[in-house]
Amino acid sequence: MARLLKFEFRKLTRMKSFYICLLISLAFSALMVVSQVFLSDATGAADNSKLAFVSLAAAPNNGQLVILLAVFVSLFICSDYTEGTIKNIISRGYSRSQVYVAQYVTMIVTGLIFAILNMVFGFVLTAAFLGLGKPIEHMIPIVLIDLLLVIGCVSLYHFFAVLFRKNGGSIAMGILFPICIGIVISILTLLVKREDLNLGVLELSNCMSILAGAAVTTKEIVLVALSGLVYSVLFGVAGFFTIRRREL
Repeated sequence: MARLLKFEFRKLTRMKSFYICLLISLAFSALMVVSQVFLSDATGAADNSKLAFVSLAAAPNNGQLVILLAVFVSLFICSDYTEGTIKNIISRGYSRSQVYVAQYVTMIVTGLIFAILNMVFGFVLTAAFLGLGKPIEHMIPIVLIDLLLVIGCVSLYHFFAVLFRKNGGSIAMGILFPICIGIVISILTLLVKREDLNLGVLELSNCMSILAGAAVTTKEIVLVALSGLVYSVLFGVAGFFTIRRREL
């Protein structure tokens, strides 16, 4: 198993798309910081006292990780099917379960690398241009839950990748799924008409936006954490059984 993990991480570091997607995410984070600087200069009345710490919570959305991870996870996983690599690995005595776990762990680490680098990059840039400021309330839980939401995204995209095994279908579903869930949430919100029921926690990118809000409540933090956990477990398990039952 250790050799398999080593193989997956070596493959990761040799993929140009890994560095391209990472640089694009950091560029989006830098763009958001620049926009905040211009907004602050334009209004002259903006409260910058917590922006550096808010950037930690907003990093996944600022870096467009929901979209970029959908693309990269698909490219990484689907290449093993289209190039026949996965058959070669299994022919060497590794089980499907071992292959799945190795790839899943690699993708989780990749997602965390993207998220943490965006957090650090956004925090440093914001602090440099707008000042360090004061920590936000519940800062540590919010950052940890953001990382959990990223794992939930990776689990979802990894499931689509092992289900479709083609870049086109996997990437399309990764991008369309949040949009479809958002539409369903909007319709349900109109039908239910209950202000105390926040259905937005059913969609991961919306959960990230909730955490980045200045007035996030403890209840919202708990609900978002549960959403991230459900996505991670549900689609992680679904992907595991998908790769075990389908022909390669």
